[in-house]
Amino acid sequence: DGELHIELQAGPVPAERDFVLEWRPASTDAPRAALFTETFNGETYALLMVMPPSGEALPAKRLAREVIFVIDTSGSMAGTSFREARTALRLALKRLSPRDSFNIVAFDSTAQRLYRRSVAATPERIGHALRRIEALTADGGTEMLAALKLALDGNTASSGVRQVVFITDGAVGNETALFDFIKSHIGASRLFTVGIGSAPNGYFMRRAAEAGRGTFTYIGRPEEVQTKMSELFARLESPVLGDIAVQWPGVVTEVFPERIPDLYLGEPLVMVVKASQLTGAVHFSGMRARARWQQSVTLSGGAAQGGIARLFARRKIDAVNLEQGYLRRELGREQARVQVRSKIVELGLAYHLVTRHTSLVAVEKERSIPAGEKVKPWPVPVNLPAGWEMEAIWGEDPDDASSTAMIAMMTKAAPSPADKGRKQQDELRKSAPTSQDALLVALNQRLPQTATSASLLLLAGLLLLGVALLLRRRGRA
Repeated sequence: DGELHIELQAGPVPAERDFVLEWRPASTDAPRAALFTETFNGETYALLMVMPPSGEALPAKRLAREVIFVIDTSGSMAGTSFREARTALRLALKRLSPRDSFNIVAFDSTAQRLYRRSVAATPERIGHALRRIEALTADGGTEMLAALKLALDGNTASSGVRQVVFITDGAVGNETALFDFIKSHIGASRLFTVGIGSAPNGYFMRRAAEAGRGTFTYIGRPEEVQTKMSELFARLESPVLGDIAVQWPGVVTEVFPERIPDLYLGEPLVMVVKASQLTGAVHFSGMRARARWQQSVTLSGGAAQGGIARLFARRKIDAVNLEQGYLRRELGREQARVQVRSKIVELGLAYHLVTRHTSLVAVEKERSIPAGEKVKPWPVPVNLPAGWEMEAIWGEDPDDASSTAMIAMMTKAAPSPADKGRKQQDELRKSAPTSQDALLVALNQRLPQTATSASLLLLAGLLLLGVALLLRRRGRA
């Protein structure tokens, strides 16, 4: 019946990582396309999927490239994530050919690059880079914008294809500013994000790769590093189709993505459109093995499939969020926020979607609490993401009964126990089971923050001012 039913082989498992479903399109000797359609509220939507050719049909010649590796060394990467990131970077460096050039940017609270400009991938340079990677440690904040500025500064030493490989968990809070910078500075470069760890910021990683006209690779387990990085670099070494142009007939009103990425081996190009009617044909063109490739797809007769309208709405919401930086410059921060929120609410209600500003409400028909009881909030137990190290997060032994970790895991609102007596700590331990608030306490109290702390800088400034005044008084005395 064209449907697949999937269930976990081992039965219930801890909810400590993302669920990942991997699939591959059937291989052919030339790029081919598939069309699916849906009518929703009287309007027509279509999903067009362009499949890459099989590996056997591709030329063996590799492109000369300039590859900029960006590695996240912030505190949120500590533990398994950072070990995976270093392994991924080592594998990537060893795949470079003498025709390639490369550079490395490492960032935490600051960003720095290994070389002022990219250098040829000679054995000596590769060996030097590998030794420097071994010296990297994960601590500090996450100043990702500074790293992007170094990676996309246009200071290139090569005429080859420029590819930026960004290895991170994506733990940032200034996504809008980052998206805006990528869109305005990507130029002819391509940005490829590599999500590391059991719980990376998938939204940021995918949208950043889309803005950078690249792809997103997710590595959730240590045993996946070699396979996933090998697959990624096999794609980057020989793009199937580049400089893609798409011409739609006049009946198509909106298309996402607005910027067409290159087509890579094993990854289909997926486009969603809204049209007044599906007639005529869409024309594709691009460069394949240094030769112009063209293909047309008729827009009538596509297979009917549900969910395409909502997928279109999701892509439009993503586009609205990506435009927020531009709107801030044109309208001001508050007006931009109001306009973006209004558009997202409108789309969420029209297409019945859960968004940042809209929710689905479920109303229970059967009462599940005793008569006379009032509904009250209660902490919900959660698991620490797989691979996170408790001691690295809390800065102390989590098994210690008097530690902040133990108390926070047992209370809904867990203030720091540093200034509390033993009796107060015992009361806190009895108040509630393990909850999500425990993680919030950890992130706020112990985990290195994702940007420079304004309050910390203010406190440091006041302390220095006090010292200066004290020294001045002593000098006068």
